Amino acid sequence: MMRGTTCRRNDLAVSEVIGVVMLLAMVVTMMGGVFLVLTPYVNDFQDNTSWANSNGIAERLDSRIDVVASSANNTGLRTTINSLSSSIAPVINAEIWTLSADLTWNERVNVEYLNQTTFSIHAVNESAVKAEIWTSESLEYVNFTPSEEPITISHNTTLQGTYIVTIYNVHDVAIHKYAHASLSGLLVIPKSKLVNIR
Repeated sequence: MMRGTTCRRNDLAVSEVIGVVMLLAMVVTMMGGVFLVLTPYVNDFQDNTSWANSNGIAERLDSRIDVVASSANNTGLRTTINSLSSSIAPVINAEIWTLSADLTWNERVNVEYLNQTTFSIHAVNESAVKAEIWTSESLEYVNFTPSEEPITISHNTTLQGTYIVTIYNVHDVAIHKYAHASLSGLLVIPKSKLVNIR
C-alpha cells in the first residue's frame, strides 16, 4: 500500500519553475561577470597582436629602405606588404630640425628665419658681408653691408623642406652655417587604432 505525504499550510515549499529560473539567472550573472572581467584582457591581447604585426611591418620597411639608401643614386624600390590588421600612411613634416654653427673662432653669427622671403643676420664682430641660400632647386647669393645691429636680408628663393644659409666674410670664407631640415616619414597604424581614428 502506498501512502502519500501531505503538506501542511505552514510548511515551506519552492516551485520547480522558480528554481529553474533562479538557476538560469545565476548562470547568466556568472557569465556576464566573466565577460565583464575578461574583456579588457582580450582587448589587450588583440592590441598586442596588432602591435606585433605593425612592428613587423615597420622592420620590413626599414630594412627595404636601408637597401635603397645604400644603393646608387636614382635607385628605387617597389614593394607590397599584405596586412589585414595595419595600415601605412605618410607623415609629412613629422620633424623639423634647425642646426646652426659658427665655423670660425673669431666671429659669432646668429641667423634667424623671419618669413618666406627674409632672414635676420647678426654678426657680433661685423665681419659678415654675404649670404648664400641653398635649396635643392636653387642657389642664391645676397650681399649686404656689415653692421653692429641685426641686418634683415630679402631673397627670392622658395624655402620649402630643406635649405642651408651660409654666411661669408669679406675674404669669401664661410663663417657660419644655418640649416633647416624638414623630415617626413611613414606611420604604421594598428587596426585597433584605425577604428578610433575614423
